[in-house]
Amino acid sequence: MVSPMDIRPIRTDTDYEAAIEEIALLMVDDPMLGTPE
Repeated sequence: MVSPMDIRPIRTDTDYEAAIEEIALLMVDDPMLGTPE
């Protein structure tokens, strides 16, 4: 996984798919109970 500060433009379909995969990984993580929204 790329570090959070490695911001890259999405120029190709491959770049887009890679970005969607990284976002999907973040979306499946549930926050710990008791943490703020």
